[in-house]
Amino acid sequence: QYGWSNCPPVMLFEAPIDTIYKPDMEALVRMLKAQSRNAFALILWLDCDREGEAICDEVRTVCLEGNPRLNGKIFRAKFSTVLSPEIHRALRSL
Repeated sequence: QYGWSNCPPVMLFEAPIDTIYKPDMEALVRMLKAQSRNAFALILWLDCDREGEAICDEVRTVCLEGNPRLNGKIFRAKFSTVLSPEIHRALRSL
């Protein structure tokens, strides 16, 4: 139903997103779900670029599947370098 040649492009903005994990990522998905079951909060520490944001969204979704109690307790750390002062600043600004 969706796709560049199957519908007007404007419809793609409202199209559902299908997330499919490749077989080599299934172990990572299981690990994230298992680890999230024991968590009381989650801080996402990934690069602040488009790829990092996309990965954050995937990690967030998987962890919420493992532990729905994390809803409202997921935070995004924003940093530009991995130097100690920058990491501390990011943690203080959650």
